[in-house]
Amino acid sequence: MRANALRDEKGSVLMMIAIALPVLLGVTALAIDMGYFFDYKQRMGAAADAAAVAGAFEVKRDPGISDENLRTYVKDDAKRNGFDVDADGTITLTIRHPPTTGLHIGDTKYVEVLISKPMTTFFATVIGRTSVTLNARAVAGPDESSGCVYALNQADTKFPIELDITGSSGTSISVPNCAIVSNGNVTVGSGNTVDAKALDVSASSCTSCTGTITSTTVQSYNVPPSPDPFGDMNQAALFGTSWTCGWTGVSFPTAGGESTAFGVTGEGLLSSGGTSYSVNPGVYCGDGSNVAINIG
Repeated sequence: MRANALRDEKGSVLMMIAIALPVLLGVTALAIDMGYFFDYKQRMGAAADAAAVAGAFEVKRDPGISDENLRTYVKDDAKRNGFDVDADGTITLTIRHPPTTGLHIGDTKYVEVLISKPMTTFFATVIGRTSVTLNARAVAGPDESSGCVYALNQADTKFPIELDITGSSGTSISVPNCAIVSNGNVTVGSGNTVDAKALDVSASSCTSCTGTITSTTVQSYNVPPSPDPFGDMNQAALFGTSWTCGWTGVSFPTAGGESTAFGVTGEGLLSSGGTSYSVNPGVYCGDGSNVAINIG
């Protein structure tokens, strides 16, 4: 009786193993395949991000770029990140300018990139899954807050140099965390310095840059003119209907001494000789005869 009971128990264990083994094999197969596909999808996502950024940069440089030329730049950046559409006929690269999904639908400043590729499974065939399709999507556009100094006016004959830093030697503009944007020419006179995160200039080169532009500043020329970053704001809502020009600041003698608060209601002259300034938010007004802020 005892020997028969033991034989019966052994038979039960074998049956349990036979039932559980396919399940264990299936779970193992899924774990191996999913791990590989997860890593591949991460790399695909990085390639889509890079390609979208490349496309957005070209759109910023040339807002009228053709779809064919845009595709050339996007494909090249995807290739640099391991997804060569021409070499691998199974990869699908879709470019949407402007995007048709997401937060920036219809915005021509943004580029949407989708990468898709069918993949053959390794071990998941044991549970009947022979292939999966991996997809990645990315959208990129301009950094709306990148600039903090803009020289926009291209039509004023009185000031043919849109960004003119040729005042007294020693003039320094320091905005290391943002860009300076000029919709035309730029000059930096001898003895003057510019320190910025980037310098975006519509002209083909610096007209006369005998001064110092910090070596870490990214300089880009032939950049399309920038629109007014505040052009879509309602001035009446911001300032009322009867606002007047006016701004305030504090001057600091560089040789030491007491600081002096000041207020301006028209053109403001900031002398670079032995004085530094901290300028507050305000309404800076210029006209055909006067500039809003004159640094010199």
